This record gives sequence, structure tokens and C-alpha cells, in this order.
Amino acid sequence: MAEKRIINASIWQDDFFGSLNFLQRLLWIGLFSRAADDQGRLLDNPIVIRSMIFPYDNIPTSDVDAALAVYEREGKIIRYTYVS
Repeated sequence: MAEKRIINASIWQDDFFGSLNFLQRLLWIGLFSRAADDQGRLLDNPIVIRSMIFPYDNIPTSDVDAALAVYEREGKIIRYTYVS
């Protein structure tokens, strides 16, 4: 996993980003700057995601999961499910 990511200043004018609440914005930046690999993949586990992005905060995992649902509903992420 790469250690550095560039956050383009234009993100602050993005309509999708602007529609998010504070937690959702911070999580969105955290997904690509801390949690995802170079291809944008990560484990779809709100507990793991929370521990990577919010290690010092007591953010409910239900809030992380709800934010991921918003991103999915808006077509920004694809949440894969494992079928055996």
C-alpha cells in the first residue's frame, strides 16, 4: 500500500463531496488516503475501516457503514459480497 496520496484542492468544490456531512467527508478522504490500496480496493468491513481512519475517536461502526451506503447509493463505490 502506498503511503502518500495527493488530495486535489478541487475536492472542496465537488458537488458530491459538498453534499456529505462532516464525518462522511472525513471518511471519504480517509478511504483513499489511508484505507484503500493503489487500485482503490479495501476490505468492506466498517470495524476495520473505522480502526484505520479513526484510531483515536469513538465513531460508531453504524455511522461508518451508513456513510459507505451513501457512497454506494451515489455510485462512488462498489461494495462486493462474497458468495461461496
